[in-house]
Amino acid sequence: MKTMLSKHTMLWRICVAMGLAATAAVGQVTAPAPEIAPRSVAVEPLNVPVGGEWSETFEGAYLRVAVVSRPYFASEAAKTPALEVGGAGIAFIRDEFGGSLVLLGEKQTTLPYVIALGADGRSRANLNLLVTYDASLGEAAVRVGNAVHRFTVSASKGSLPVVLSAGASEAWDVTRLKIDTTYTDNTANAAEPSIALPDAEVAQPRRPSRAEKQAETARRKQAVEGSRQLFQSKDSKDKLRAERMLLAENRHEPGTAAWYRESATKLTHAALALRQRYDLQGAIAVGRRAQTFLKEASTLASADLPKNRAQIHELSAFLWEEVLRDAPAAADEYETALGIYDKSPRALEAKARLAERAALRAVAENAQR
Repeated sequence: MKTMLSKHTMLWRICVAMGLAATAAVGQVTAPAPEIAPRSVAVEPLNVPVGGEWSETFEGAYLRVAVVSRPYFASEAAKTPALEVGGAGIAFIRDEFGGSLVLLGEKQTTLPYVIALGADGRSRANLNLLVTYDASLGEAAVRVGNAVHRFTVSASKGSLPVVLSAGASEAWDVTRLKIDTTYTDNTANAAEPSIALPDAEVAQPRRPSRAEKQAETARRKQAVEGSRQLFQSKDSKDKLRAERMLLAENRHEPGTAAWYRESATKLTHAALALRQRYDLQGAIAVGRRAQTFLKEASTLASADLPKNRAQIHELSAFLWEEVLRDAPAAADEYETALGIYDKSPRALEAKARLAERAALRAVAENAQR
């Protein structure tokens, strides 16, 4: 099929995502005529050769693209595979910790997940990728697990392209590709998967030996200590590497409440370690980052047991109290936890402790007047 977007355009967007360019193109969204008939395209399998592209254009204001494959993740911009859906794109980028999905819109966003890669540089298992694009809203969305990632997109005038670029290193073997122009809010439908990271293995893995368990434990401890050292750096790139190193060891499935809670717990420990080294600014920055993960965990945990939901707010309260030093915010979080699970001993004890501190503070302030 005829290629609708030049390789130079795709390469530019990937360079921006990898920090090799300064800005991305921004335009005005033009809504197409509503009378255009819906269209659906399904291709399976599909092979995009090395350095090649597959493309198709669609009329309308909405695209829904589902891709099942094991994409190659490249470390160089010129070799990076990418998927473009209307004015949005996703680049598959690799670093020393694993693979990353980078959203290419008006701003470039690297999703916080680290994708396990095989020896061939491809994802270890199939990625079930679903991307939606709405030109009328100027918005695209990708869902990982139960987490929806929405981002603002650049303009797409006229026809909407769908482009799969294999990159210059490896071919892109696609198990299934499906494209629809009929609007359905699938990103909000938790019953339909978008990205599974990764698929469950069919074969049961063998039980690791004692020596292998010890080696794995030592490796995890080394990763944690290495990330703490990077967190102490004043360089923002080092801090990003530290976070990726730390979260690459997560045991839970990306995009779930458990993954975000696990990430926030690790970041909380990192913040406390920075505070012990008298790096208060670094501790506050990491603590605030942990709070963003807890906010997402709270949103995704709406169907969890009350005790589990309350623990998310308890951890948030601990951060406010011990790292961010905001007692009223901590008290509010403990109250929220008790509203969810009124038998929480940690929240009850903390509420009483904060109330006692507030009373002592009030007495001291009155004595100074």
